[in-house]
Amino acid sequence: MPPTQSKKPKSVAHSWMTAVEEFAKAEERIGESPEDILKWFLKFSETDVDRISEGDWLNLQYEAACVVFSRPGLFSKYDPFRYEELLSERGDPLQAIKAHLNKDVIRSLIESVKGIFRKVLNGEPILIYTPALSVHLYPPEATGDTSWHLQYQAHDPEAPMCLALLGGLKEFGHLLRRCPECQLVFLAVRKNQNYCSKRCQTRVASRNYLATPEHRKGKQGRPPKGVSRKPVSRKVTRTQRRHS
Repeated sequence: MPPTQSKKPKSVAHSWMTAVEEFAKAEERIGESPEDILKWFLKFSETDVDRISEGDWLNLQYEAACVVFSRPGLFSKYDPFRYEELLSERGDPLQAIKAHLNKDVIRSLIESVKGIFRKVLNGEPILIYTPALSVHLYPPEATGDTSWHLQYQAHDPEAPMCLALLGGLKEFGHLLRRCPECQLVFLAVRKNQNYCSKRCQTRVASRNYLATPEHRKGKQGRPPKGVSRKPVSRKVTRTQRRHS
């Protein structure tokens, strides 16, 4: 029986390239527009980190890292400094992500996002205090682009996370709703949309119909339970046709 070969440890360069690829996939899942980012926050706020699979949890960590360590409210694929804090650390970047964004941190971020949504639905003003936020302005020569670049860095991930959320709420906060049936917070596609889905709307309509008194359910009313309504014949006899 041949001896078992132990797996070779991955090099830092390999881990760095893997992290860059995972960041690109995470950015694609989130989207670039304020509306896409706001929809991601809605999905993020409903996530139960204790019940998701290992693969989904890793994807969530990368997505959260995109929001926390990138410029709030705007993702720039041409900004080489957007993940400098993670990718410049020694060792495996994935381990750095796990250390910065463990389950306790993600739970805290989810609660902060939920709190902001509650204030928006109640029409309350929102104040984000950022005591440990630093802002960097990079010249075009450093980024290889034609414009200057701003990057926000914070030791507390809550500040950039909330700032990114406010960027989407500024434009689409008036379309935020709470479904009266399932209590899910959603982004309405039209101003008069009250329910998050057709399923909830149909469930409410059916319940209202069943609660309606019998004499108000149509001209003939609803037949008693177990009794079928007598079908109405539409055939016209010769006698009826002669007198018509």
